[in-house]
Amino acid sequence: MSHADLLRRLAGKFQPEHRYANFGPLLQSMEIRGFRGVQELTLQIASPVTALSGMNGTGTGKSTIAQLATCGYRKASTAANRRYYVKEFFPVSAADPEPFAGNAQVVYSYCVERGGEAQRVTVSRTTSEWSGYKRQPERSCHYIGFTQFIPKVERRDMSIYSGHRIELAEPEDLDDSTAGFIGQILGLP
Repeated sequence: MSHADLLRRLAGKFQPEHRYANFGPLLQSMEIRGFRGVQELTLQIASPVTALSGMNGTGTGKSTIAQLATCGYRKASTAANRRYYVKEFFPVSAADPEPFAGNAQVVYSYCVERGGEAQRVTVSRTTSEWSGYKRQPERSCHYIGFTQFIPKVERRDMSIYSGHRIELAEPEDLDDSTAGFIGQILGLP
């Protein structure tokens, strides 16, 4: 079978009338409001492989979208991996005091059996906790952030667990020796 034939076959399986039978309750769209670089976005997922692109470090929202998509499923009961929650990717800390707006929410839309109306689940923040996860379908999810420097939200460190102890002060220049060592470690000038 040729590469083009394989692509057509996969695309046929992902058509709305066949999607649920072939893939189960897949995420078919997300409405995102009030997260970092993504203030208002409706993303339709029309392919089994979806790529997000944009300039790095400019707040285009690629990581935000991918992180929120990962939070769109409950952990499968048979899965060894963990379940992801919005609070893990968007912790409030001194380094990032407002990672989301007060009215932030994600509306997930999942495909259902042929002819049925999409299942919609809203995850939003009440006074201090994120809620709305219970009706999400099960699926194993993995998140791997691709970046040269790992952002704090992709590491389990002080900014998440002891963020209240971080104090931001005036920046100080590094001496030439220290800057040289850091440049060697990072492979940058």
